[in-house]
Amino acid sequence: MTSVSVVIPSADGWRGGNVPRLVEAARSALGPDAEVVVVQGVRPCAAAHNEGARRAQGELLLFLDDDVIPEGPATLRLLVETLVDPTIGIAGAAQVPPPPRNAFQRWWTHASDRAAFRPVESVTDSDMATHAAMAIRRSVYREVGGEPAACWRADDQVLRARVREAGYRVVVVPGCLVFHPAPPGWSGYLRRRVRDGIAAAHDARVAPEAIVDLSPDGGARWGTRRTRARRARDWFVRSARAFGAGDMAFLVSRAAYAFGYGAGALFPGRFRNPL
Repeated sequence: MTSVSVVIPSADGWRGGNVPRLVEAARSALGPDAEVVVVQGVRPCAAAHNEGARRAQGELLLFLDDDVIPEGPATLRLLVETLVDPTIGIAGAAQVPPPPRNAFQRWWTHASDRAAFRPVESVTDSDMATHAAMAIRRSVYREVGGEPAACWRADDQVLRARVREAGYRVVVVPGCLVFHPAPPGWSGYLRRRVRDGIAAAHDARVAPEAIVDLSPDGGARWGTRRTRARRARDWFVRSARAFGAGDMAFLVSRAAYAFGYGAGALFPGRFRNPL
């Protein structure tokens, strides 16, 4: 039987008690002897994933974010079983927020890019196979050079691009679903958007050739590489459309991100990894 190592990066190894629950879920799905590697206190996420892959002994790697909740044992089993197809490099799960608890979360679920990617009915090539829950052969991970440890934010998109460029598919698997929590309110969300902007400016500076754009439509197409001028033009076009539609919440979110990006670009020495 193919061996599996579950890799869970976590700042504190606890995440409000969710890390032990994930360990239990992994062993329930994959067997009590499944190897679980909790990578604690390593930043950024790309470096934590690389460290987990280095420690792992399994032939397959199953990455889980420390805040996700798998719908059930079948999700984790199906992710690793999908890799029996040698053409598939990454197998990911659909992801949705848990039921919203307040008005902000209801807005965020419907308005935010990539907030949710609903379950699919067949194996689907997608840009939404993310570290929330993804399986990859350890040999493929090594073949593509792992993830860009210098990047603060671009780990998912760079890994997907590297895997595709190596000739493998990146897919979301039917029957696989994880719940990824929504931000609780505006203050925390806007702080996160500022941090995202700072991190994006850092990545654009240290590894511009590696940056791959994310598909805002939630994965119907996958990331491409655009020039900075094209990126800026598209940003203004989307903002203008939101203004015309009166979507002030979307514009506030984009303004927070732009503020962070500008600060990160103008004052790079003032910031450590904010994520």
